[in-house]
Amino acid sequence: MKDDKDIKQFYNNLETIEYLTPETSEFYVPLYERDIEKIRVKLLWGNVENKTIYVSGQTGSGKTTALNFLPNDEIYEQFVVEYFYANDVLELNNIDIVDILLMLCYRLVGDYEELKLLLGERIIELGERLKGNLETSIQTSKTQEGGLNIGILQQFSAIFGTRFNAGADYGFNREKKEVTRKVLRPQMKELLSLVNEIIQKYLDRKAPDNQKQLLIFFHDLNHMKNPVSIRSLFIDNLHYLESIDAASIITIPVGLRALPLFSPEVAFLGLKTQKNPNTPESDTEKQSIERNKNLLKAVIQRRIPAETDLIEDKALNMAITYSGGIIRQLMDILLQAILEAKVNKDTYIYEHHVANSLSNVREKLTRSLMLKDRIELLDFIRQNHSSDSGNEDLFIESAAANQIIEYRNDDIWYDVNPLIENTVKTYAANLSNNGE
Repeated sequence: MKDDKDIKQFYNNLETIEYLTPETSEFYVPLYERDIEKIRVKLLWGNVENKTIYVSGQTGSGKTTALNFLPNDEIYEQFVVEYFYANDVLELNNIDIVDILLMLCYRLVGDYEELKLLLGERIIELGERLKGNLETSIQTSKTQEGGLNIGILQQFSAIFGTRFNAGADYGFNREKKEVTRKVLRPQMKELLSLVNEIIQKYLDRKAPDNQKQLLIFFHDLNHMKNPVSIRSLFIDNLHYLESIDAASIITIPVGLRALPLFSPEVAFLGLKTQKNPNTPESDTEKQSIERNKNLLKAVIQRRIPAETDLIEDKALNMAITYSGGIIRQLMDILLQAILEAKVNKDTYIYEHHVANSLSNVREKLTRSLMLKDRIELLDFIRQNHSSDSGNEDLFIESAAANQIIEYRNDDIWYDVNPLIENTVKTYAANLSNNGE
């Protein structure tokens, strides 16, 4: 058997799932430069006070990496740039606006001991103010509002103490979150004021001699899957997100755009790899699709060890077709294809290796397909390419799971993930034949 160190290195390079940064850019291929440049211009030229830019795209499409390369010298001249990775401090399926604002403060105070003390004092003041209001209410009406009682306020004081010591475990401690939300939700105006005070004091320390503004990248919120939490954060409490005294770039769940009550402009980062079935085919669309496929090839070729030939064109083209334009899915397909080649004692990846790998990648997309409602929704998408299915919550969940893919070829349209298209068609036909 030939030496397989090159194909092993290829496997290791594909398996690297961390997002890339300018400091770790060995495999970086600029996929969305025009879109990123538009966001830069908006930040640099527009009135950026309280400016919020929403970014959408499939899970695994390279959004975080693209946004990490957005700040350039001009951005750094005008902004203090901070990154808020929600996944590091919060449980993504249980997020509230209170959690976001509180953990943003936690992120900013960092190693500034005096800011930690100030934040702790202000938080306790909010609890004491509510406690006084509650005691007055109990004396006059004998009622307790919103599940609040003196015991909860005492728990709240114990959580935060005299300095902000809720710590990194707050976002994963359900009891802490439940108590804190009950105390701070009735005081959202005051909490927002505190956040903006912390931002200003942070800037006073970070850039004391100039007029820089804060630019915050809110990453990971696009991975939210709970429709109730998504509505609460991005519809019911959108005002508070947009009232933070900073320019904000927020990655949002790909299915959020399907909710009629969410109306902000959204920058979409995604690679269209299929013709839009709702519009006549054009040369421009053909060129764009071909360009995107070449970009995906470049992403893979960047990970192939130098001066080696490890995969035939037909195999790579097949993998791209079934990727749906999602980089992470493309890499998953090729990882499985390499394993197929290794088992066959091959050191070169052929089309049949990719074909045999598809079932392994498909498996995680089909785990919930036995549910009748899910099959009907996906078959509707397959036939109509529209989000107007009448089941918004299930649409959000399916899009978050990459069972539904959003494309933009002139207009936004949707399709079933190509890996499960035939499965959905077969299951839907079985439902119809069985009269269910």
